[in-house]
Amino acid sequence: MPKIWRVGAWRGAVVAAAIVATLGAVACGSSEGGSSSSPAATEGATTGATTGATSGADAAKKVKIAYFEFGSANTYTQASLEGARAEAKKLGNVEIVPFDGKFDASKQASDMQDALATGGYDGWMVYQMGPAALTFAKQAIDQGVKVVGVLVPFGPDPGKVEPQLEGQLANTYLDHAQLGRDLADLTVKACADTDPCKVEYLYGYKSLPFSKTIKDGFDNVIKSHPSIEVVTEQDGKYLAGPSYTVTQNALQAHPDLNVVVTGGSQMTLGAERAVNAAGKKGQVKLIGSYGSKLGVDAVCQGRWFGETVSLPYTEGQVAVESIADAVRGKPLPYGPAPDLVKRFSKVGSIITKDNCADFKPQWEG
Repeated sequence: MPKIWRVGAWRGAVVAAAIVATLGAVACGSSEGGSSSSPAATEGATTGATTGATSGADAAKKVKIAYFEFGSANTYTQASLEGARAEAKKLGNVEIVPFDGKFDASKQASDMQDALATGGYDGWMVYQMGPAALTFAKQAIDQGVKVVGVLVPFGPDPGKVEPQLEGQLANTYLDHAQLGRDLADLTVKACADTDPCKVEYLYGYKSLPFSKTIKDGFDNVIKSHPSIEVVTEQDGKYLAGPSYTVTQNALQAHPDLNVVVTGGSQMTLGAERAVNAAGKKGQVKLIGSYGSKLGVDAVCQGRWFGETVSLPYTEGQVAVESIADAVRGKPLPYGPAPDLVKRFSKVGSIITKDNCADFKPQWEG
């Protein structure tokens, strides 16, 4: 089992929502080039559909949910919390209690320990920042708490979408292997008329477990396209500044670079600045992740080639609906590991200029 990730790494991992977070990841944005305001729209927002019969007493049962988020300053988690609160209001008699993790795995663990000691929570929504979260989540499950993992893989296996803890209710996060395949599909499209096609790949942090899952998904597609060559892989740290620097270096080493692929909008923004500064605007195609307003606007404007989809507002809605239904004796509305992008996105999992007008981002970036 890995050590608890250091605070700095997770701050970076979620910065691309402030991303994630962020994802991150996810995974991921700072105030640099983005906004901390609420999402502009709610693409694919759920309608709170319910199934099964429930007695009047169960339907009216009070539900109290602890929401262990990365950090309240994070625009991705802000969108998820907004969705959670909207669903709580819609369902009625549901209370959301947020715990600000401040991008600190040890603080999150302390908050979870306090919640266990205090008791009174029917459900937990958890943005896992380290293995200690799993320990306390297991204890909560043993006490009858309905636990849902959100945003990042919840459990020791970063590539598994299904719940990994015995008794865990559900997960609502993005399939990171699919995210990698989506990035690869966009890269294949961007390289369609170029042979060889030279690519820079920017991780948020390569050291984060789910980063390997994303890259493996990417590589599994790219390996069948011999004309595509990833000439450099670097950490963009989910920020525009570091991504500008590494892309500037990549362009000096590979002046014939064709495509930049990144794990977050802020990193793509930094890469774009480096490309423009090198006088290569329009010559290098840019691909981002997580479908923020920042990224989608850039795609619609023709500045970026494409983006992948994420639905943080919907993640919050589905997590709350799942917990409330379970507590009130109803079956899970969407199952233990719903593919939210497949179910709720009107454009699928990839955003290009052809469909960007039909996608409403759920977070700022």
